[in-house]
Amino acid sequence: MNRLCAVAAVGVLAASSLPGVVGAASGERAASYISPRNLDVQLSDVRRVYGSDYRFLLGRSIPNRQIASPSILTGLSTAADALRGRIGGYIVEYVRKNGTILVKGKLSVVPGLGSVSGVVNAYRDRTGPTLVLRDALRYHIANGAGLSYHVAPLKGVGDAAALHSFTSVQPHGIPTAYGAIIIFRRGRYTVSLNFSSFKTMSMSRAVRLAKIIDNRIRRVR
Repeated sequence: MNRLCAVAAVGVLAASSLPGVVGAASGERAASYISPRNLDVQLSDVRRVYGSDYRFLLGRSIPNRQIASPSILTGLSTAADALRGRIGGYIVEYVRKNGTILVKGKLSVVPGLGSVSGVVNAYRDRTGPTLVLRDALRYHIANGAGLSYHVAPLKGVGDAAALHSFTSVQPHGIPTAYGAIIIFRRGRYTVSLNFSSFKTMSMSRAVRLAKIIDNRIRRVR
């Protein structure tokens, strides 16, 4: 697995390793706030932006003991910064129903978005989210071996936002892989959205989904 695949799989691997059931993470009731589960990406959000060919895959709470760095769970920040005043969080993932098809007996991927995961973390104050975004803008993976990775501030989403975009030219005729991670903070919340795509990537749609989540948080914070 190359570096891009490792980054793109962060959300899936982190989520699948989380034990327990859907619900509030340990300690989440320690402060008054809207549950991250209620603010995270909904299936209706994904279908509104990308169409009806997507389904729910998983959703789980993220207690503090499962925070490590850097990962999609922390917004690509250090564990120390991600845990600063953190109350709890939630991760959800949606995948394309027919992401792969058989073409002349060979497995082929369908162009476009294959999966999207969302992580919402809640904090006691704005200190933690501010640190997370600072780290997100500093995080980077070196280019090379077919991988092109870029980090830049993203305007128009949250109080502050970072966009990580990457392209990986695959060997042996495998379609080019595209991905993006949008990380933003809004008040006492941080959001990390991880997009994985093949052959083509619509950044405008990714930003549109981020704005839907941002507006949901703005209404309740």
